[in-house]
Amino acid sequence: YAGTTENLYKEKGYLFKEIDARDIRRGDVFIVGNEGYSLGEAGHTGIAYNDNSILHCTLTDELDGIHLTLMKGWVDDPGYPVRWFRIVNQ
Repeated sequence: YAGTTENLYKEKGYLFKEIDARDIRRGDVFIVGNEGYSLGEAGHTGIAYNDNSILHCTLTDELDGIHLTLMKGWVDDPGYPVRWFRIVNQ
């Protein structure tokens, strides 16, 4: 599948370098879900807009499409790990 969380994980070390969540800045990429098991509803991805908002695509009863939302509730779910990455040379 093109554009999946699993494809993003494969870019680790090439296109992306992993960073600590305390170091995020605008443009950093997050991936939610266990590597190797994050397809479908088990994963999510998006981009940091600022220190408390993300830009991501979602489909829920309230939201459909690309949205700017607060990080809280999207990247702090204790049921799934969240990892942050920065594009190399940024």
